[in-house]
Amino acid sequence: MTIEIGLLVALISTAGGLTFGMIQVARNKKHDTKSDTACISEMMVKLNTIEKTVEEIRNDMKEMAKEGAAVREKLLIVESSDKSAHKRIDRIENNKGAQ
Repeated sequence: MTIEIGLLVALISTAGGLTFGMIQVARNKKHDTKSDTACISEMMVKLNTIEKTVEEIRNDMKEMAKEGAAVREKLLIVESSDKSAHKRIDRIENNKGAQ
């Protein structure tokens, strides 16, 4: 049983190449997993920040709506008072004109 040295070297090289290739694939997979985990973590932090910001904006909008309602109520009171004042002024002017 004679095996040529060239064939033996080729088989050993192929086996070594496959072994190193499998090792490299495993390393890359581990590295990709770490990289993906870091990326996902970063995205989660950004999403949490966005969520907090949106919640703050909602609260601000609710507060502004309450303030707007209070301003409308005050405006109605002022308009009513203004209307009453104009009526009094008109009566005073009419009384002066009649004299």
